[in-house]
Amino acid sequence: MVALTSRLALALLAASPLSASVLRPRAGANRQWVSVDSDGNARTYIPTSTQVNGVATTLSAAPYILTGSVFTVTATNGDVSTSTGAPPPPRATDSDGGRGVFNVCMDNANSQIAPFCQPRARSELYVKEPYYITWDSSGFGADLNTVANIVGLAVTRQSGTPTNAEPNFIINDTTIVLGRGYYAWTPSEADLKGSTDFHNVSLMLQFVSSESNELTNVTGPTITLLPARANIPEEHSDDDDDEDDDDDDDDDDDDKNGGPNVLAIALPIVFVVLAIAGLAAFCLFRRKRRGAAAGASINRTSSGFGAQAAHDQHLGRKDNNDIQLEDRSDTVSPISPASTSGRNVFQEEVARQERERV
Repeated sequence: MVALTSRLALALLAASPLSASVLRPRAGANRQWVSVDSDGNARTYIPTSTQVNGVATTLSAAPYILTGSVFTVTATNGDVSTSTGAPPPPRATDSDGGRGVFNVCMDNANSQIAPFCQPRARSELYVKEPYYITWDSSGFGADLNTVANIVGLAVTRQSGTPTNAEPNFIINDTTIVLGRGYYAWTPSEADLKGSTDFHNVSLMLQFVSSESNELTNVTGPTITLLPARANIPEEHSDDDDDEDDDDDDDDDDDDKNGGPNVLAIALPIVFVVLAIAGLAAFCLFRRKRRGAAAGASINRTSSGFGAQAAHDQHLGRKDNNDIQLEDRSDTVSPISPASTSGRNVFQEEVARQERERV
C-alpha cells in the first residue's frame, strides 16, 4: 500500500505544471539573434556553449533584453520602473531600423500568430518609437524574394476582431521582402485614427504569390497602439553575466555598448599622480629647509666668538691664536728667594715673629 501511494505521488508530481516549469530551460537563451548597426546592416549571431578554463560559458550569447524576465526602465525625467515577465517588443534606436537587436523568428509554425514572432499578441507599442516586426521566413517557399506589404487592420474594442473597413494603414516598402524576416516600423499619430488613449490594430502580411499569382493575406497578432510618450525611456537589463565574443566581434560590441567610459578611468589616475607629486614636493621642501638650518648652526659654532671676532676684524686687529696670560720674564714665585722686586713680605713677617719670641 505504501509503495502504491509513493508511485502515485511521483506520477502526480511528474505530471504537475510545477515540475514541468522547474525542468524547462529558460526560453530563448540559445536562440539565434540579429544585431543591426547604425547603417542598417544586419548580422546574425549563433550562441555556442563551450568551456573556458574549465568554466562553462556561452559565446555570442543573446543580450539580456531578448531573453530576460526582469527589466528596469528609466525615463529621461528620472522616473524608474521595474517590470517582470516576457521581454518587451524589440525596439530600434532610429526609425530606419538602425542600431537594435532582436531574436531570429524561427520554428513557430504552431504559434497562434504564425508566421509572426514580434510583436506578440496584446503588445503595447507607442507612437513615434521604432519597433521590429519579425516573422518566420521558412514557410514561404518560392516566395522568399517576393516583396510584401505590412497592413494594419483596425480592431473593434467590443469584439476584438478586425473591421471590414479600409485598412488602418498600409506599409508599402520595397525592402519588405518575405525572406528578410524583419522590418523596422515606427507608428505615427495618424495610425491612432483620432484616438487619444489607445487603438487596437491587427497586423497582416499581404503579397502576391509567385505560384498562384493571387493576393495572399497572412494575419498576425493584434497589438495596441498608444499615444506618444513625452519622455522615451531607456531599457536596462538587470543581468550582467552575459559575455561577449572574444574574436572579431569586439569592434561591433564596442559600437553597440558605447565603448568604455574614458573619463571615469582617467580622472582617478590624474588625482593619484597629482597627490604623489604634491607629497614629493613637500618632502623635498622639508629636506632642504632642515639642511639650511643645520648649516647655519655649524657656521655659528665654528666662527670663534661671533660678534667679538667680527668687531676685531672691523678694528683691524690681528688674530692671536694664543691667549697671553702673563709675561714669563716677570713671573717669580712670591716665596722665591731670587725675587728682585724689593721687599719680601713673607720673610719679614717670619723674622718679626722670631724676634718676639726672643
